[in-house]
Amino acid sequence: MNKPNTNAYNYTKLARPRQLVLPLDYGILIKETAPVQLLDAVLEELNYTELQHLYSSKGRKSKVRPHILFKIFIYAMSEGVYSTRAIQKQCEENIHYMWLLQGYPAPSHMTFQRFFARCSLEVITNLFTQLMEAIARRDTLTFNEVFIDGTKIEANANKYTFVWKKAIQKRLATLPPKLIALQQDVATELGIDVSQMNDELLCHILAKEIELQQINFVFGKGKHKSILQRLYERAEALVDKRKGYEAHLAIMGERNSYSKTNPDATFMRMKEDHMRNGQLKPGYNVQIAVHAEYIMGVGIFHNPNDTNTLIPFLSHLESLHTSNFKYIVADAGYDSYENLLWLEEKGYLSCIKPKDYERSKQRK
Repeated sequence: MNKPNTNAYNYTKLARPRQLVLPLDYGILIKETAPVQLLDAVLEELNYTELQHLYSSKGRKSKVRPHILFKIFIYAMSEGVYSTRAIQKQCEENIHYMWLLQGYPAPSHMTFQRFFARCSLEVITNLFTQLMEAIARRDTLTFNEVFIDGTKIEANANKYTFVWKKAIQKRLATLPPKLIALQQDVATELGIDVSQMNDELLCHILAKEIELQQINFVFGKGKHKSILQRLYERAEALVDKRKGYEAHLAIMGERNSYSKTNPDATFMRMKEDHMRNGQLKPGYNVQIAVHAEYIMGVGIFHNPNDTNTLIPFLSHLESLHTSNFKYIVADAGYDSYENLLWLEEKGYLSCIKPKDYERSKQRK
C-alpha cells in the first residue's frame, strides 16, 4: 500500500506571504474619468501660501505636507466621509487616497485633527475663493443669476440653557435702587458722603474699614454678623450681579438670546416642531448661494428670519468673488422694502416673490 507523500510543500495562499503585485504608481489603476483625477488637477492650481504659514519652518516638520492633507480633506468631504478615523481608514485601504498621498505614509486621525484645528476661517475662505476661480476657468460660470435660500440648523446645545435679553435688562434695571439704598446705609454707618460712589468703590471702602477695625467674618447658623460684614456682602453681591448681567449682554450683542452651553447659538423656531408647540431651540440660520449647481457662498447668521440676512450675505458674496451676480432669485422670506431698495442701489435685478402674492390672487 502506497502512503501519501506528506513531505510535499503546501502551495496554498496561507502557507507563505503573497507576492506583491501592485504597480509602483497607483495612478495606473485609476481611470482618467475618476473624480479624484479632476479634483487633483483643479486643486493643483491653488496657491497654498497662507496654508503653509500655519506651520512653522522651525522644529519638527509634518509627516505629510499641508496641501496634501487639504486635498484629502476635500476629497473625503465630497465622498461623504467626515470622521477623522474614517479618513485614516480610507488612506490605509482606498487606492484613490493612496494616490493623493503621493507616496507619503497614511496619516493618523490625530494628524487630521491637528490640521483641522490649525485651519482658520480666513485660510479656508481664501482657498474656497481660489477653488471657485479655478472652476470658473474650467467650467461655465456666467455669474448671471444666483439662487439664495436658507435653513435653520439646531445647535448641539441644551434647549433649557437659554438667556433672554429682556430678562437680563429687567434684572439690571433693579440694581440702581439697591445701590442707592446701600449708599444710604453706608453713609449712616460710616458718617461719610458716598452718594457719588459706585458699587466697586463702596466695596473697597468697606473692606478697608473692616481691616482697620479688625473685624472677623463669621458664617453659619447661630453666628451674629456685624453691620459692616452685612454691608460688605451686600456690596459684593451687587458687584457680582452687575458684572454677570453685563457679561450676558456683551455675549448677546444685538441678539435677543443665546445658549449658555453654546454662546454662538440663538434661540429660534425650527422647521421640525414635533410637539407642535412652537418651542424655541438653539440654532443657526444658514444661508446658501447656488449658481450653475455650484455652491458660491455660505453664511451663518443669528437672525431667525431671512429678511435681515440678505444684505450682509450679498456683501459677503461680493467680497468673495471678483464678479457680481446680475439676478438675485429668492423666495418671499427675503421680501422687504429695505432689501429691494438696497438691491436697486447696487444695480442688482431681483426675482423675489412678494409676501402678499398668494393673498393677492384671491378674489376677495
